[in-house]
Formats: sequence, structure tokens, C-alpha cells
Amino acid sequence: MKRRVLYFHHSINDGGAPRSLSLLMSGLKDSEFSATVVLPERAASGMIAEMFRQNGAEVLLEKDIRPFNGSEVAPCVTLKDRAYAFLSYQGLVKTAQRLVQNIKPDIVHLNSTCLVGAGKGAHLANKNVPVIAHVREPLLQNWWGRMLARMNRRHVDHFISIDNAGLTSIGGIDPAIANVVRNCVDPNVFRPCNESRLKKRAELGWKPNETLYLSLSRVCAHNGAAELAELVESVSSKLNPNAKFAVAGFHGDTPYELRARSLIQNSNRCSALSFDPDPASLINAADVIVAPFTSPHSARSVFEAAATAKPAVVTDLPNLTELIVEGKTGFAFQFDQQDSFIKAVNSLCDRQKQIQFGTAAIEFASENFFLETNLQKTIDVYRKLIAKDLPQ
Repeated sequence: MKRRVLYFHHSINDGGAPRSLSLLMSGLKDSEFSATVVLPERAASGMIAEMFRQNGAEVLLEKDIRPFNGSEVAPCVTLKDRAYAFLSYQGLVKTAQRLVQNIKPDIVHLNSTCLVGAGKGAHLANKNVPVIAHVREPLLQNWWGRMLARMNRRHVDHFISIDNAGLTSIGGIDPAIANVVRNCVDPNVFRPCNESRLKKRAELGWKPNETLYLSLSRVCAHNGAAELAELVESVSSKLNPNAKFAVAGFHGDTPYELRARSLIQNSNRCSALSFDPDPASLINAADVIVAPFTSPHSARSVFEAAATAKPAVVTDLPNLTELIVEGKTGFAFQFDQQDSFIKAVNSLCDRQKQIQFGTAAIEFASENFFLETNLQKTIDVYRKLIAKDLPQ
């Protein structure tokens, strides 16, 4: 009989967290574990729910699944947001308590530290059920973030972090209850293919002699699309003439997106692309991934690119620099040091260097990001927690 893992997921939007969790679930199908995932019950929950179902999970929808945010990506800064977080917290606690009492899972796995209320509810239902929190982005280092970190240390038995920087942000964790397991990628989906590469480049109008630097993430202030366009324009005369920049991920008309679009339209090196549901073909068509993030968090496109034998140019932030080997699979740059950006871009316009870095990138990906490796690391944590006698 399979052991049951009860997952709590915080969002109905597509992104790195649900995609990583769905990959994990797909791998569990052939293990001794089964997956049940609890999602927020919202009008637009269907897409994420179906993605999890297709990967072998039972899906439950609950209206009181609401995040208690406090990270670099979701900072929760206004009084209204903080009041909402406190008011909704107890609903999550009660929902988790009820579900754990009814389902009786062997493990509770929170797909983000913002779901710490589900950890509290799980322990109210059964103080011996192991609770894992996935650390997907660093918590804020202000009083609000430190409060969220204390809540996690109190109600979580084990932490799985996608990087060391995120784990450090929790603070005061015994290494025995923490593991770094990188976000994973399916190498059967993200892999180099020259035939489809040429087809996609022709479709997008990318010329054979151009070196395409692709920024592939949600267009928002944290991810730096506008800042990238500004930087490219300010140093354009110093860049290799074949260096071009494509920013993908536009899907709305927020003030930031409108600003980014305007800057891109005024640049002869930059182009804007709408959200593409097939990131694998887009990455395969590009030459280099660029992650110009303005706040510290991970970039899924960087390790997907590594699996596709593509080097990366990333902002010099802790979470991003863990995704490359400096000078071997990519380069880091600083916005206030333009020469670091110019050097990185011009260096990777050389086709032989692209190939050299790409070969090293796929080797790095196989050791750190491939599904089979990271699935096994996660299953090892599950086995350890089930075998462990938790404090009474």
C-alpha cells in the first residue's frame, strides 16, 4: 500500500512552483508514495488542477487556501495585505486540520513557506505527522519576514529549499532538518534539437547571424525586463552588433508591462514576445538566456536553458549565481557596473564559446536539475521522515 503525501499549494497561476511540483508528482507515480494536492478554490483553478491531475495527483479544492506572504517575490507590504494575511490564517489552519484528520496522510508537504498555517493545522490534527516546507524564495529580512520565518521554524519539521540563499533566509535551522534540492527539469522536454531550433528561429524572424539573448519570465518589477531594456540601450554602442535581446512573458497591460514595452519598442536591439505556452521551443531557439532580476529569487529559465545546452547571463544575486558556474556555464553582471554586462554579452556572441559553455551547462544540469536526480533526493527525505520518531 502506498504512503500518502498531502500537498498544499498556494496559487492558481502558472509558474515555477506548480511546474516543479507537477514534475515531482509525475515521478512519484512509480514510487511507494501517492500524491494528493490541495489547491485554492477559485474560478480560474481549473488549469493548474488539470496539470496536477495529468501528473497523477488527486486534487482537492478548498476556498480557505490563502498565503501568508513575506518573501522577496511576494513581500506583503501594505497594511491591507498584512491584515488580510492575519485574517485568513486561521481559515487555513482549520482547513488543514480537517483534511489531515480525514485523509490521515503519512506526510504533509507545503509547496511554499507562505502556507505555514497548514503546517500548524496538520500538527493540531496529528502532532506526529511530519510537515515539510518548500523554500522557493528567500524570506524578507525585515520584522515581517522574520516573523514568518519563526512561524515556519515552529510548525515545520523539515525544510527542502531550492537553493542555499533561500534556506539561509529562514535562519537558525539545524542542518539535520534541511536539504537543498534544486528545482527540477524534465530532460526529455528541455533538450537541444537543431531542427526545431532552426524552425522556431525562422518563425520568430531571428536571423542566423544574430546571437539571441532571451529573457523568459513574468514581466514584472522583480524580473527586470524594463531595466534590461534600459541597460541594453545605454550600452548599445559597445555591444557586439549581432547581439539581440528578446523579452518574452508579456500577458497584460500593467503599468510595469507598459513601461517595459515602450522601452523595448524604442530599442533597435530588443523585441517583445507574448507569453509562450511552449518555453522549451523558445529556449531551444535562443542562444543565451538572460535573467536580469532586480530582487533575489530563482529563475526557472536558467536551469531549463542549462538542460538545453544554453549558457546564461544573470544578475549578480545569490539565488541566481547558484544556478551557474561563473565563467564556465554563464556570467553574472551588476546593473551599476555596465562593463560586467558588456563583457558577458560580447563574450557569448562568440559561437565557439557558446558551444563550450553550453556543453558545461548541460553537464551541470544533469548533476543539479534533472528530474530523476532530484526526485530521488526528495523521496529520500520522505523515507527519512517516515522512519524517524518525531518528538512527542
